[in-house]
Amino acid sequence: MVKAAVLLGLPALALCAPPLAPADGSEAAIAARVAVTLASMTISEKARALDIFRAADMLTDGAVDMEKAARTMGDLSAGVGVLHDVYPYPAIANQMMEALQNASRLKSPPLFGAEATHGVQMDDHTIFPSPIGLAATWDVDLLRRYGGVVGSEARAAGLHVAWAPVLGLCREPRWGRCEEMMGEDPALAAALGAAAVQGLTDAAGEGLAGVAGVAPLIKVRTY
Repeated sequence: MVKAAVLLGLPALALCAPPLAPADGSEAAIAARVAVTLASMTISEKARALDIFRAADMLTDGAVDMEKAARTMGDLSAGVGVLHDVYPYPAIANQMMEALQNASRLKSPPLFGAEATHGVQMDDHTIFPSPIGLAATWDVDLLRRYGGVVGSEARAAGLHVAWAPVLGLCREPRWGRCEEMMGEDPALAAALGAAAVQGLTDAAGEGLAGVAGVAPLIKVRTY
């Protein structure tokens, strides 16, 4: 739903990103615009919209480099789905989005995603304990509030998607990424993960149509 809304050609992000939905906010308006957009897309454009690209591949010394982007990402007229691996601040995020949107045949802006398993992993953002530590609290309300902080900080930085939470189960302690998971109990992980998702998507009580929420990319691993 988020990708579909962004494909509609909505404005680039400001310091706090504008709503991802059309101005009237109605489901009928969203559905109509999505249908028109999808009907206009080629197979190549649909495939590109589902792919993830390294944002570093369109930057040279921190500045947007569209020649480099074309060399590394391919046909930019087909659009770019999601950019990852560079954690943008609003100014550079806006520049990257505007450049890619202008290069796209359908003027489709990309989504920006970043790791956020225990806070937005950028400078000047709140860093929380690892998820295995958060899970040790057994506190659903705390995880909801934690998700709200992460979601609002991510959106303010120019992100649409947070790579979190991890809802796999860690039953093999030798697995080196157990700290990303919320323990080994499915009931606990489900309850805390659901609370974190609620906070991420609805940090300001407005859902994804507001200015604070982001879409969680839920990871599932079990070891």
